Amino acid sequence: MLTQQLRQLEVNGLVTRTVYATVPPKVEYDLTPLGKDLKPALKLLCTWSEEHLSQIRQTRNQQGTITDKTLVPHPSIAEEWQEASS
Repeated sequence: MLTQQLRQLEVNGLVTRTVYATVPPKVEYDLTPLGKDLKPALKLLCTWSEEHLSQIRQTRNQQGTITDKTLVPHPSIAEEWQEASS
């Protein structure tokens, strides 16, 4: 699933993929200028999500679709956004 999403981002010109001929195999992804251009929009979306998280959880809980791992932000994402906005 992650590989498919990364490949689609590559096809759309948002990331570059570098493959290293090592054992074990190593692949690195970097944002292109077009991908970096999306950061402000994604930051707004993340901020909106954080501000409405309790409402989203409440709705999912009412529908019986929430789990312990649903809507838990990954620490590295929050850290990366803080660095990018500095």
